[in-house]
Amino acid sequence: MTGRKDTTMTGKEFILSMYCSACTFDEPAPMTPEEAAYNIAEWKAEGIEIPATVTPLLFSRLWNIYCEKEA
Repeated sequence: MTGRKDTTMTGKEFILSMYCSACTFDEPAPMTPEEAAYNIAEWKAEGIEIPATVTPLLFSRLWNIYCEKEA
């Protein structure tokens, strides 16, 4: 054991961080898996590191759960 802490985000942590970031500038709205896929592709193109576990379906489902809790 090297004593170094793993600083890699989980998929859930990543999605929650993107949701919280969106709350800072706007009121997030529910999204489809297709919209999630588009967002993921855009973020990757911008050089944002996306955890391998984040799929469009997972992203949209968790995002929509967060949206429902705020309603």
